[in-house]
Amino acid sequence: LDASVVLSRFGEGNNSFVSLRADAEGAAVRSVRAGVVFTVAPIGANDGYLVAVRHDATTTTVYTNLRPPVVVTGDAVDAGTVLGYLGGGTLIPPDVLRFYVRRTDAAGNAVFVDPGPVLGL
Repeated sequence: LDASVVLSRFGEGNNSFVSLRADAEGAAVRSVRAGVVFTVAPIGANDGYLVAVRHDATTTTVYTNLRPPVVVTGDAVDAGTVLGYLGGGTLIPPDVLRFYVRRTDAAGNAVFVDPGPVLGL
């Protein structure tokens, strides 16, 4: 997001994400790093669309509460590339992004980790 405030941090209320409020409804959601779009999928009316970007063999970032995204699976993206726009869910306000970071260890186990360091929080 171009401008945002933190609503909730990883681990608060058992969250596996950071919740960010944009400065406007429908704000552009941008990739935090270069990578390849790994998944684009609707995750239900309550949560809108999801976009997952794989950055390397161990790190994937996930963005939810999007309207139909402007990227497709397989697209290469740079840091700052617009992935989509907020407001796809009905239960999440149209100015809120849920941002996840998933790491995979050497054994192939994927876990969600605190996104704060990726965002500089």
